[in-house]
Amino acid sequence: MQKKDEDDFLRTLAAIRVSVDNLGVPDYLFGAHLFLFNQLLISPFRLEIKETFDNILRKTWLERTTMFQGAFNCPRVTVPDIQNACNNKFTGLKSSAKILLAVSNALSLRLSDEFIALLKKVANK
Repeated sequence: MQKKDEDDFLRTLAAIRVSVDNLGVPDYLFGAHLFLFNQLLISPFRLEIKETFDNILRKTWLERTTMFQGAFNCPRVTVPDIQNACNNKFTGLKSSAKILLAVSNALSLRLSDEFIALLKKVANK
């Protein structure tokens, strides 16, 4: 059990590092944000962290859509959707889920139907 805990800790640290690298590969950034979102859902500290995580997502994806529009699939359609999600009136996990759903339509990284359903469930709470 200790090995799994160490692996989860190292994965989380790596995801945190990637999640703040605004010049990195968008799919990697998105993957890191998905991993952290999933970890946050099961974390006993989610109430303390959810607003900070939401702020990171908003800042990162607004910056990405402003500076690197060409990195997204169909940017004329997907970039405004991401920007609208980043500027939504909600906060915390609901806002984070809305942002991640918008980004999922703009990148080549595909999510499982189960994870999309989870994001939609959280986004519509």
